[in-house]
Amino acid sequence: MEFYNKTDQKIHWLCQPIAKANRTFVRAKKDDSHTNLYFDPLSNRILGRWIDTGKGKVILALNLTKQTYEWLNDKLIPIAAVAYATKKMDEIETEIAESLMILGISPDGYKDPMHYKIPEYDFINEAVELINAENISQWTHFRKLANETCQLVLGHLQIEKEIRIWPHHFDTGIYIEPNDDLGIGFGLAMEDDMVEAPYFYLSGYSKTGKINYLNLPDISPARWELNENWEGAVLPINTLEDTPYKSFQKTLIDYLNKSLEWYLQMRIE
Repeated sequence: MEFYNKTDQKIHWLCQPIAKANRTFVRAKKDDSHTNLYFDPLSNRILGRWIDTGKGKVILALNLTKQTYEWLNDKLIPIAAVAYATKKMDEIETEIAESLMILGISPDGYKDPMHYKIPEYDFINEAVELINAENISQWTHFRKLANETCQLVLGHLQIEKEIRIWPHHFDTGIYIEPNDDLGIGFGLAMEDDMVEAPYFYLSGYSKTGKINYLNLPDISPARWELNENWEGAVLPINTLEDTPYKSFQKTLIDYLNKSLEWYLQMRIE
């Protein structure tokens, strides 16, 4: 998982210029979802949000195959590009700001700091190095799986919702309210202080009281994580790192079925 974690961190950092474009040029929403990203497996790009200009809609994307930033028009044709290899982040953002002027957009405010902070990764003051293609492939595999699994949850509960990447914590996830009592967050998170590897998470939020975590089902190799900051079910992906895809998929579905069923039927105090 070491190479995956490093790739996760590097792509998280490289996505911040897209989050800045969303923040600066997309109408703000109270839940901050206007800053969200999306991993598009069809084009192997991470996409921002559509931005309206006098010449039509554009969207800023990170092309993971070419490892460049691209401005795409509404036909998804690149109309401007910024290479990032061997450049520092300030140089990258300056070039993106210059490309905004080419598109007829004022860059005012674009380079302002975000309203959140991401971790101080050990490479952020260095020039960007290209990511190994095999590491990119591993990252896209799991993020594609995250998209697909989020859709399984939405289909199971018959709810329509966006599947997005939050640029702050960089999880691919969804938040849904299947009934009047319960909210559910589900997704794939980066490695953090709580879990020793990137992990699928599922957590419930009571809208009417406190969730009583009694009579929890066995969800191994997933586990229940109950602490003062977070409560829910987690499935670290390193527990299944060397298992065949079909076995991984079965374990993931079993984890979802058991934890979702428990939340839908749990007691609220």
